[in-house]
Amino acid sequence: MEDLDLSNIEISSIEGKIKNNSLYKQLRDLDKFERKNGRGFDAFLARGALYYNAKEFDKSKYYFEKAATIKYDINVISALMKLYSKTDCISEIFPHLEKSKGALESNYTYWQFAGFAHAELQQTEEAADNLLKARKLGSSSDLTVNLLLKSLGKLKRHEEQNLVAKEELDKNNITKTTVENYVASCTHLKKFEEILSFFESTDFNWQSHAILLAFAAIANQSLYDDIDEGLRLNKKALELEPDNIEIKWNLSLTQLRHGDLREGIENYKVRFDWKDFPSPRRQFDVPRWHQGVRKYSRILIWSEQGLADEILFSTALKAFSEEFPNLIFETHYKAIEVMERSFPAIHCRKGMFDVNSLKPYYNDFEYHIPIGDVFLWFLEKNIEKLDSGQTLKSLDYIQVDELRKKYWEFKLNKENGKPKVGFCWSSSILSQGRDTHHTQLDDWKNVLRRDDVDFVSLQYNIDYEGLTENHSNLSKYFLNTGFLDQMDDVEGSIALMSNLDLVITSPSAPYALAGALGLETWFYSASSHFMLGRNGKFIEHPLLPNMKNYVTKSAHTDSKMIEEFNERLDGFVQNFEKK
Repeated sequence: MEDLDLSNIEISSIEGKIKNNSLYKQLRDLDKFERKNGRGFDAFLARGALYYNAKEFDKSKYYFEKAATIKYDINVISALMKLYSKTDCISEIFPHLEKSKGALESNYTYWQFAGFAHAELQQTEEAADNLLKARKLGSSSDLTVNLLLKSLGKLKRHEEQNLVAKEELDKNNITKTTVENYVASCTHLKKFEEILSFFESTDFNWQSHAILLAFAAIANQSLYDDIDEGLRLNKKALELEPDNIEIKWNLSLTQLRHGDLREGIENYKVRFDWKDFPSPRRQFDVPRWHQGVRKYSRILIWSEQGLADEILFSTALKAFSEEFPNLIFETHYKAIEVMERSFPAIHCRKGMFDVNSLKPYYNDFEYHIPIGDVFLWFLEKNIEKLDSGQTLKSLDYIQVDELRKKYWEFKLNKENGKPKVGFCWSSSILSQGRDTHHTQLDDWKNVLRRDDVDFVSLQYNIDYEGLTENHSNLSKYFLNTGFLDQMDDVEGSIALMSNLDLVITSPSAPYALAGALGLETWFYSASSHFMLGRNGKFIEHPLLPNMKNYVTKSAHTDSKMIEEFNERLDGFVQNFEKK
């Protein structure tokens, strides 16, 4: 917690008259006061203050607590708060706060101190709630406001954080803290236009603050898909704070989107140093893999990020295993059978580690490496080809259970001569603004009404029954795939996909699965870092050219995108019929 400066609080009237004298003289003066007025609240409080100033904290505590047995007012709470904070026993304030609540709950300082105490104990939720009460009663100190904003941000209570920060800015309390919290909360709430409008209108010198430059880069990227401006802002931010991991991570994504592969790859390697990176930080007693290890060393490759990321990263496994053939791959728990079949020479298993210590249960390896770093290694090996705009070939790798493939071949009835088109229009995760990169099924109704295509739902968070219940007017345009659980049954999902002629999808798991199967796949998204600087409409993926990326700032609002997908589908059907 920030240091609590309570030194200027007047603890008693007598202390103010004697605090500049020696302790001995002060105590003599206090004895005179007590003989005249008796030993009471003021005397105990003053005596405690004298001992506090003399750093005799045990005696100070005795007299402060003695005063508290007589009555509670804000001065004795202030004195106790100061003492307990100084002597690292802040939790002892809580019984006093509880006993004095009835007398002091209308005083904002009471709630302020309660908030400070909870904050010092890292009890963030309680700190925020108490500081909100203090602020509502009139507390406007910088310490209250700053600690409240910090607590709300830590708790991800971004609506409240945004409201408090905005109110402070409206009061002309324009400080680094209020501006950063306002912009940070706007970023989490996806109020990107509001961020850029604020930066354009404010006199605050935000461009001298690295984190604000980074937020501006995110806003420009999200609102306008402006990669050039995002790159400029992130580079400037990193110049100001070269050791800021979050800024370096954001810069890496922008560099990869821009096609600055060498720097982007290098900066991407810091991802596990960023405290909010969404993957467990596995702990090992063996060293991390490096290029100089012996060829036949036993190496553990471990899973990170989501299923779609892992499927893409695994395009590098074949090349890595050719150079280092003695591998264990702890893969995503949904993909174990798929990876075992697709990489028979690699020992594949689910992640085997203690969820608390994050250490492995088995130590049957000499080195370890996250799958993302295997992918980066592969990109670096092919950097010249990728830099020159070439597309790598023959990296699709997923092998299908033949029996399950046959089942869907029979089920889908290919005899009608129509191409079978898999379709996934959204993601199961639409938090943090991801809905702008996805669509609603109703948006595609004119495409779905085509009579020259059989559509198959690849929407993995609902089965066919759910489709009919939630989209009764459009479910008739899809073939009946029954109760296939495409969320968890990845084997079943790829067996179904292997019988399709084309997949159209949002940037969710099916795009990676279909791509790694070698299927013609059209996916729409904002500019993607793993397109490695290649942007446009139906642009080949640099690693899986069967995947074509349609780049749009916001699929959710792009009026032309679906029309252009439909036109491209016209050509696909014509070519299919010729075959």
